[in-house]
Amino acid sequence: MTDRKAELAANLARVEERITSACAAAGRKREEVTLIVVTKTYPASDVRMLHEL
Repeated sequence: MTDRKAELAANLARVEERITSACAAAGRKREEVTLIVVTKTYPASDVRMLHEL
């Protein structure tokens, strides 16, 4: 795994934890929430790596 992909994986894991916590607090299932990656300042390669993860 490249350094950048590892960094993105760690960031994604933190976001997933936050989503899971927010769902629990709201009484919703995690499956009811869709995570969509949006960026204006990072390269398309980051989005492709996130898609792989």
